[in-house]
Amino acid sequence: MTDEAKKSLLEHAAEVAEHQYDVSDYDGTTQIAAGTAETHEQFSDSYAAGTSDGGFTHDRPDASQP
Repeated sequence: MTDEAKKSLLEHAAEVAEHQYDVSDYDGTTQIAAGTAETHEQFSDSYAAGTSDGGFTHDRPDASQP
């Protein structure tokens, strides 16, 4: 990888790492905003759905235990 490519990669990685979800991301036009909005939506759906046994993972002290 060239030095220029490595520098570009590090700059983009830092930009992604610094971004936190904001409700305005749903209307955002950047790839980062779209990604955080989609991740937030997936997490929210998973959190609200609970587990297949009818329990909710957020009610369990250890979510890996049935």
